[in-house]
Order: sequence, then structure tokens, then C-alpha cells
Amino acid sequence: PPRDERHPGEHIGLKIMEERARVLGGRLRIESEPGEGTRVELKFHYDPEAQALDHNMLDELDNLAALESMR
Repeated sequence: PPRDERHPGEHIGLKIMEERARVLGGRLRIESEPGEGTRVELKFHYDPEAQALDHNMLDELDNLAALESMR
């Protein structure tokens, strides 16, 4: 039988990583050669402007939470 059938659940961690990368807009690629090793590539799009906006939004939420706690 194929290796996956002999060892069920063996690659479940990789499937979870692949799904999380996809949900976050990224991509996971795995290349493996017996006796050579494995190459894992995880790619995400990085947008510095969007990142700055996210930080500004978090700061504003923190300010709102602080104001709310003063009531």
C-alpha cells in the first residue's frame, strides 16, 4: 500500500499549514526527494501601506477601548 495508507495522518500538519497559508492569502509549496531532503516554500504578499493602515486601525481601536474603560 502507499505510504499514506500505512501511516494515516502522517502529513496532516502539512495539510493544516497549507490551508492556513491559503486562508491568509499565501501559498505553501513542498518539494521532497528521497535521500535528498525537503524544500518548503511559504509565500505571502506583503503590502507596507496596508500594514501601516492595519497598525493605525489597531491604534484607534486601542484608543476606543481606553475611552470605553473610562466610562
